Amino acid sequence: RDMSVNPKDNKQKNADGVKTYQVDAGDLGPEAFKYVSAKDSPSGTPILIVGNEVSGTTRFYRINTKVK
Repeated sequence: RDMSVNPKDNKQKNADGVKTYQVDAGDLGPEAFKYVSAKDSPSGTPILIVGNEVSGTTRFYRINTKVK
């Protein structure tokens, strides 16, 4: 998230009357998390999928694992 951007600076309502926020601020309000194992991942590496309630965005994180 870009902390230098205030997400409320560009608050609007979409066609359905739902408030939207400044996308430049990044992901806001992580709410749902889904872990995908390396075995089930299309890339062959574990993935964490995060749904963000406020910004309405979904982020995919690749999890780097090191085996010693």
